[in-house]
Amino acid sequence: MATLFDINAATNHIALDRDKRTGSVVFNVTNVSGRPLQARASIKSSDASVGQWFTVQGDALRAFDIGAMQQFKFQIAAPPTAQAKDYTFSVLVAEESNPDDNSNLGPQIALTVPPGKPA
Repeated sequence: MATLFDINAATNHIALDRDKRTGSVVFNVTNVSGRPLQARASIKSSDASVGQWFTVQGDALRAFDIGAMQQFKFQIAAPPTAQAKDYTFSVLVAEESNPDDNSNLGPQIALTVPPGKPA
């Protein structure tokens, strides 16, 4: 699989707010493919439910010129039923026209979900 994107995050660990169990993460994605393309960003985790906690701000599908960098900001909201523990996730950026063969996974990020507020 060719490297189409250089993907960086500002942090390798996120601790969600204890009261609201929310947070955010930003990924900088640069097109290093040498050609313009359209790509979609999504969250991947070994725990399938974790991806449902993320909402991208703006469009998940974006057009990239050669060498262009775009930021994908995701809001995170863990539900009250989420177990308090550490999870991991990454961003997957995939070319829209061939996502199965043309995608890159970003760095793994640790996510700490705190215990919920006592009732």
